Amino acid sequence: MMIVLSDAELAAFTRDGFVRVEQAVPAHTVQDCVEVIWAELARQGIDRHDPATWSDPVVRINCPEGGPFVEAGTAPPLGRPTTS
Repeated sequence: MMIVLSDAELAAFTRDGFVRVEQAVPAHTVQDCVEVIWAELARQGIDRHDPATWSDPVVRINCPEGGPFVEAGTAPPLGRPTTS
């Protein structure tokens, strides 16, 4: 049986409703996800380099699927447990 969370992490999850997993996704994958999100925002007229275009308090985009998001969601610390 694979132990996924330590006792401290489980207690934090119970208390806070989330748990932080350090270095769960490689930095290059995170950066690729950021680029996809900024591209989606640009389609709505939001320029990452122009804060004047950040006027709406909330901007919704469709949940990106595929590409780096698959890699992020299935990174070893987050995806299916592996067997030894």
